[in-house]
Amino acid sequence: MRYLKFLTLLVFIFSATNCEKRNETENVVNSTTDVQIVAFHFEKLYCCWGWDIKIGTEIIKADSIPNLKPWADTIFPINGKITIGLKTRDCGKGTDYYEIKEFTVNK
Repeated sequence: MRYLKFLTLLVFIFSATNCEKRNETENVVNSTTDVQIVAFHFEKLYCCWGWDIKIGTEIIKADSIPNLKPWADTIFPINGKITIGLKTRDCGKGTDYYEIKEFTVNK
């Protein structure tokens, strides 16, 4: 009986405090944030192609970034600010793709 009361109390505490982990990219849609562009992948595979964008400790991907072209001699990381649009592709357990509305390089 004591064990059941303790278990009920734990379930109540976890549900009341909503202990789920939220990632840093969860509420970034239509917001402007500081980022680092860390890589461009030239492989033409479904969830490989495109830009790797680091926001805090999270990585998102984009097919294209306005005013930025993927050249082989690009030096990474590129620090800047982006405005993120909607998610364009869900890669399951991989890194998801987002629309990038604006990009400006930090100087």
